[in-house]
Amino acid sequence: MNRLEKLHNDEYQDLKSRGFSGWGAESLEKRIEGFSRIIKLLEGTSEWIKPPARILDIGCGAGQLTLMLAERKYSMTGVDFSSTAIEMAEHNFKKHGYSGEFLCTEIQNIVELNLEPYDAVFDSNAFHCITDMSERRRAYSAIGQMLKPGGIFVLNHMIGEPREIGGERSYCAEKKMQIYKSVPYRYMPSLNELKEEISENGFVLLKGWENHFRWWDSVNYMLLKK
Repeated sequence: MNRLEKLHNDEYQDLKSRGFSGWGAESLEKRIEGFSRIIKLLEGTSEWIKPPARILDIGCGAGQLTLMLAERKYSMTGVDFSSTAIEMAEHNFKKHGYSGEFLCTEIQNIVELNLEPYDAVFDSNAFHCITDMSERRRAYSAIGQMLKPGGIFVLNHMIGEPREIGGERSYCAEKKMQIYKSVPYRYMPSLNELKEEISENGFVLLKGWENHFRWWDSVNYMLLKK
């Protein structure tokens, strides 16, 4: 377990010990509202991505989005590098009477699991956690291999320099990186840099939008493999 994985796992253990259902539980209504908007965009992007299509949720955490999609009758697989998050996701699915597959692995290594290809891959705010450029290229490649022809990659990614940061967090403008507890924590390129990276790694932007929050900006993009 590397430092980033340990940091995330520790955070999920803390959430679990305090009785929270998952990441962002303090603002769960806003999180669900955002997920709902993205699901509608996904379903409107491709006529054939409808239940019971197969969807892979990367960085699934405690399965909040995974559960929402399962409730809409999609066939779900969730992956996360936090073993505690996977335990919470399995518990949440069992609690609500749904079945799904949950696996503990990094995005870059999902091809090694020999899974059947998916109609869509949904990034649950995990891709910006990959801060090493070579590992990001591996992740794009792995996602491309996991998609069926015509499949959609839903990318949710932080961008730009944070407007407000403090405490144990800092921002390195040179590396476009947020640092947390001395660990490279989030890669936050400019909008143009992210678009260039997407194209260079073999994807085309179909639809999407930019978000402007109090502390930072982000994008929600529907991508198609070239």
